Amino acid sequence: MKRTSAGIYILTFLLAFFFLWLLYGKAVPKTDCLTIETYAVNDGFGYKILCDKETFINQPFIPAIEGNRPFASETDAHRIAKQVKNRIRKGETPTINLDDLVQLGVKF
Repeated sequence: MKRTSAGIYILTFLLAFFFLWLLYGKAVPKTDCLTIETYAVNDGFGYKILCDKETFINQPFIPAIEGNRPFASETDAHRIAKQVKNRIRKGETPTINLDDLVQLGVKF
């Protein structure tokens, strides 16, 4: 009986590890492949963060504010994209809040 219990624990651990790898191993890109691309949207700009030419993040609107407003300038979109890219490279959560927008001088 003890041997069966140990086998079940090991199998459970291996399955959990496998599912975590599937979930997170593929979701987080290699940090050396990240590039930024800004683009025009209705009355403003948005940005994409790409990994090996595939879109990883597409942000057509200013994050952290109410509504769907695009960035007023390409520079603003690029500043936030650069901040997000840096956070991904550091292994941090790539979220943006109001303080980030103010600190980076983004108009909203």
